[in-house]
Parts: sequence; structure tokens; C-alpha cells
Amino acid sequence: MVNRDVVLKDLRDELDALDDRILALFAERYRIRDRVMALKIAHDMPIIAQDRVEAILSRLEARAAALNIPPEFARALYSLVLDYSHKYEEEFRNRKAG
Repeated sequence: MVNRDVVLKDLRDELDALDDRILALFAERYRIRDRVMALKIAHDMPIIAQDRVEAILSRLEARAAALNIPPEFARALYSLVLDYSHKYEEEFRNRKAG
């Protein structure tokens, strides 16, 4: 009988390394998000610009489709990313105000 863990080890290692790179990119995205947040606060801009959110999601759906990734996956993933960013900014603003 084949040992599943042995057979899959190399591919799992590749996936683990890729996941680490993806997380590093998210960390970079969040550092930029913090700079955007600071500018929005300094200029009294709203947390959410719905037209920008929709533009991001539409662009990423199209990019996903071009990469043969289900567009609905890209929309769901980045909706979560953006929702988390907006929630973080709201909590940050509330802490500053309180």
C-alpha cells in the first residue's frame, strides 16, 4: 500500500512554500493599506468607496478568468480581504476617537 504522506510530500512542500509567499504578499498589501488608511483619515475621507470596491472586484474577476481561476473565487476571496480591511480601519478610527 502507498503511503499517502510520502507520495504527496514534495507537492505539499511546494504548496506550503507558496502559501508562505502569499502571506508575505498579504503583509505587503496590509502595509500599503495602512498608508491608504492614514491618508483617508488625514483628509476626512470615508472608509469605504463603494465604486472603488466594485472596480477592484471586477478587475480581479477578469484577471482570475484570464488565469483560468474561477472569477467567483477571486470575488469571494477579495471581498473577504476588503471587508477585513474596512473593519480594521473602522476599529482603528474608533480607538483614535475614543
